[in-house]
Amino acid sequence: MGKIIQVKVQKGGLGKSFITATLGHLISLVDKKVLILSTDSQNSVYDMFVKEKEKVEKGLIDSILNENLNIINLRENLDFIPLELKKKFSNKIIEKIPNFLNSLKEKYDFILIDSTPAIELDEIFVQNADKIIIPAIGDKLAVNGIVNIIKENRNKIACIVFNKYTNTRVNKAYYREMKELCDNSGVFMPEPIKCLSYIAELVERGETIWEVSSKKVVETQDIFKEILKKVY
Repeated sequence: MGKIIQVKVQKGGLGKSFITATLGHLISLVDKKVLILSTDSQNSVYDMFVKEKEKVEKGLIDSILNENLNIINLRENLDFIPLELKKKFSNKIIEKIPNFLNSLKEKYDFILIDSTPAIELDEIFVQNADKIIIPAIGDKLAVNGIVNIIKENRNKIACIVFNKYTNTRVNKAYYREMKELCDNSGVFMPEPIKCLSYIAELVERGETIWEVSSKKVVETQDIFKEILKKVY
């Protein structure tokens, strides 16, 4: 049976899709079959793998309702189900999610969920996830959010990932505060993922950090390899 990994956020702008896409691609490269689900109609994960994405006609909601997987193949061993535009998760759809996820676990080794902050929808994925990854950035709301998430979901948290890190006094202080919080709670927190213009260039080209040999991404690659150990 496959594992479900939720990348959980309490607000936008934390780089959840980058984390989901990068980790998903890494897992696929170790010969595991991976599916990424998007609960965000922006479908930013798709952007990480293509220069221009096609219009999404049928996606996650249709897959849940009709048990017909609307899969986009991103790379070898790596599939993606986007979310349709202007469609919402009704109570009927939310009720079907647990059975839908269980059926996916029979087909894939890992299912990664690129999550949204919508409370009811988020909660159903938390309940069904095997592990949770929490992206964070250097601000007060992120710190407060992490405190609450650790209290509520300590046993499922694989790691907390400080993303978009810049070498400033403020970011250093927030990272130290979060790291101390995680250490005291027994939660793994790797080195921060630096905000690199080179990674933004890769996204524009539809490439991931696993498809280049530049020294600029070695540190980021090493961080994701550490994250992999916590979810594998």
